Amino acid sequence: MEYVIAGYLRQVWVTSKWLNERQHELRPGYWCESQIVTVGQDIADSLDEEVRIDAIISDFSEAFN
Repeated sequence: MEYVIAGYLRQVWVTSKWLNERQHELRPGYWCESQIVTVGQDIADSLDEEVRIDAIISDFSEAFN
């Protein structure tokens, strides 16, 4: 049942364009790894352009144990 509900929600989110195109985890064909690569590239581009970077990094791994 969980699989069916998740699939339906994903379909609604994609067709209604509710998810931002930079959101990787919940979109089909995108993974957490691709998000890490994208963020790394954004940071590298900002450093090349000498733009200030602010970041907040949270670890939620304990929340799911």
